[in-house]
Amino acid sequence: MDALFEELFRDWKDPVFAYVRSMVLNHADAEDVFQATFIKIHQGLTGYQERGNQKAWIYRIAHNAVQDHFRRHQKVVDIADFGDLPDSDAPTPEAVLSDQETREHLQRAVEALSPKLREVVLLRVDGGLKFREIAELLGIPLSRVLGRMHLAVKGLRKSCQRGRHEL
Repeated sequence: MDALFEELFRDWKDPVFAYVRSMVLNHADAEDVFQATFIKIHQGLTGYQERGNQKAWIYRIAHNAVQDHFRRHQKVVDIADFGDLPDSDAPTPEAVLSDQETREHLQRAVEALSPKLREVVLLRVDGGLKFREIAELLGIPLSRVLGRMHLAVKGLRKSCQRGRHEL
């Protein structure tokens, strides 16, 4: 069992920490949540069966640890009203990511999303989970996951548009 845990830790420490750090935002708290995640993974190995998706199992544990942290420590801040966005002149993802300032702005925009929206974005983009897997992990309908992603993308586009005008 220890060899399996060491393998899981080696394979998943970086993506799990990136997810936790992006959700929690405070580095010290993220380290605590990360540690709690891997403690729970270690404890769960005895009952874990290879029936499902290992990635989804690990992210579910990380998600639960993040939610426990939010319940104990944070106030939830809702996103601002994003309003309507112009459909034309929207930069391509490649163009948005082309320079460091824009990347930093996008990172701040993701961090400004509400935890629920930020989590869907991070599970999809950083975690590589399918929308159906995210819905299952979060225990919510697929339509709600898609709706959250839509709101997040809409908010990120607006933030990027604002950032372009400020540069």
